[in-house]
Amino acid sequence: DRFLLHPGDLGYAMGSGILWDVYMELIEPIASRVPYMVTVGNHEYDYHGPHPNPSGEPMWAPQDEPGHAGGWGIGTQDSRGECGVPTAARFDGTGNGNGIFWYSFDEGLVHVVMLSSEHDWRPGSAMYAWLQADLAAVDRSATPWVVLNTHRMMYTTQLGEEGDKAVSLA
Repeated sequence: DRFLLHPGDLGYAMGSGILWDVYMELIEPIASRVPYMVTVGNHEYDYHGPHPNPSGEPMWAPQDEPGHAGGWGIGTQDSRGECGVPTAARFDGTGNGNGIFWYSFDEGLVHVVMLSSEHDWRPGSAMYAWLQADLAAVDRSATPWVVLNTHRMMYTTQLGEEGDKAVSLA
């Protein structure tokens, strides 16, 4: 059993249809043979201003939270207005979550969870409630391994990533 996980920053098209076409042609030799599972990153989702948000969930800007020092790009033009629309039009999740934004699947002995780091994951959010229910339903005797993917790191010691580090500590 094989599959490929690509959690965000898929093709860096940032609003260019021709770049999406080139990217899709580049991955075709792989994606046509093995499941190519994606979720959004900042270059597919982050935006500033009105948007056609296909996730149905509000944008989460952790830098806007009280007491938060530093952001990580949400509310910027990282996607040049894509807002997840081209990604949602080109890829599917498994149907058990929220499209390509969060979903899970089993492959052999592994339960894989794909999460959007561009949406609120804190207690009380839709993604958090879905994740709790999804993990509670995992049969660890059938799938003893659980792998969680998200675009942005949850923990970091990398220099120059102060905004990501601040959010990981929130």
